[in-house]
Amino acid sequence: MSKALLNRLKLGEGGFYIVLALVFTAIVAFLGSPLVSTYLKDVGHDGQWYIKIAEGRIGEVLQPFSGRILYPFIAGWFEKNLPLDIGQSFFLIGMVSLFCFLITTSRILKKNLKSPLLVIPLFFLPYFIWVSREVFLPDIFYVFLTALFFLCLFLKKESVGLITLFLLFLTRESTIVLGLILLLFSLMRSKKILFAATLVVIAISVFTTGQISSLGLSNPHNVGSSFYLVLKFVYNSLNNFFGIKLWANTLAQSCEPVFRIVLPNWPLFGSVREAGFCGFDFSSPINSFLALTTTFGVAPLVFFYLFLKKTKFILREAPFWVSIAAVYGLVYYFLGVSAGTGVARMVGYSWPAFLLATPFLMGVFFETNKNFIVKLSLIQLLVAWLPFAIQVTTGYSISTALFVIQVTTGYSISTALLSVFLTASIYFLSFFFLKNQKTIHDGRFLQAKT
Repeated sequence: MSKALLNRLKLGEGGFYIVLALVFTAIVAFLGSPLVSTYLKDVGHDGQWYIKIAEGRIGEVLQPFSGRILYPFIAGWFEKNLPLDIGQSFFLIGMVSLFCFLITTSRILKKNLKSPLLVIPLFFLPYFIWVSREVFLPDIFYVFLTALFFLCLFLKKESVGLITLFLLFLTRESTIVLGLILLLFSLMRSKKILFAATLVVIAISVFTTGQISSLGLSNPHNVGSSFYLVLKFVYNSLNNFFGIKLWANTLAQSCEPVFRIVLPNWPLFGSVREAGFCGFDFSSPINSFLALTTTFGVAPLVFFYLFLKKTKFILREAPFWVSIAAVYGLVYYFLGVSAGTGVARMVGYSWPAFLLATPFLMGVFFETNKNFIVKLSLIQLLVAWLPFAIQVTTGYSISTALFVIQVTTGYSISTALLSVFLTASIYFLSFFFLKNQKTIHDGRFLQAKT
């Protein structure tokens, strides 16, 4: 969008970003508000644990949910002090988080986007609609706090960033990944004070969340927290990567085992007395592939193309915030497949690599022009919305498809295979599109990165 048009509309770039954020948030609010009462009645949904925390019943909450206190605590405070019920409180926080996330990321990317309209292919994605509709889960709130953390690094306000890091720990224990990566790059860039401060914040955060988490009930298997994470990682990795379905007596309703073994009566195994194997379910790796390749459109392809060509620059010479965004997103991109059953939700936490680092790297590596940007933007939107479009054309309503598209078991095999074929084909063609694009030669690249 030209500056002349913005002036005609009496909007600066900042004003235009705000308008886009308001429009997108309004659309999501319209789609999500009818679901609040539905989720409140769904006692089997993970949101039940956050509702209990908000109502002051943390003693009834299973670990690790009991340690994720910040989001439901704010919702509970809203319910007590504002004329809102618990569902409306969560909904309000979720919509405010989405709006603030869009504004925060726009502030970071402002210098790297040649037009405000480029935020549309970056953020007008089914993923953000879906996580925002899951109002009782802390995902969109966590996404906003992560964006705030990177804004602090972008503005070189590391002390405020460390406060934000602590708040992130109070929202999800997986923040340890971000904390360790910040620690690593502080050491690599010889930021000794930041390294020491980060170490202190991580120690305080782990201790605090551990104490809060202990107020809840033990996990369903009654095993130690560390061993529980190992079992969870192994179980989800085998299922989501290879389609191998495991069974345990504490997960008796998950599947019917083909065979089972009796485990030793060791305290290490807690309540797990039997383990078994149910067979193969290849829909899981297919859906993992779709989560990895469509959640952020073709941004992962662009990122990996640039990362492999400019690894040294990204790790050692790029701006501090870009390096951390790239590596954190890269780690979580693959870790997300092993982190839970909702693969797309977990992969979504890798957004900083694709929506922050990638636009920056494109600006300093590619000779961008209007034709290139328009084509890449259209490809980006096509891939991101492709599974949704296929769901709608095969009989789902638009509202249902926006939900099902991000659920691991949501695809039929035929629909999933069609999505895989089309996505792989577009990725293949997009690779040659990127390869044929002119790049900035070394002299100008060195100038651009500074």
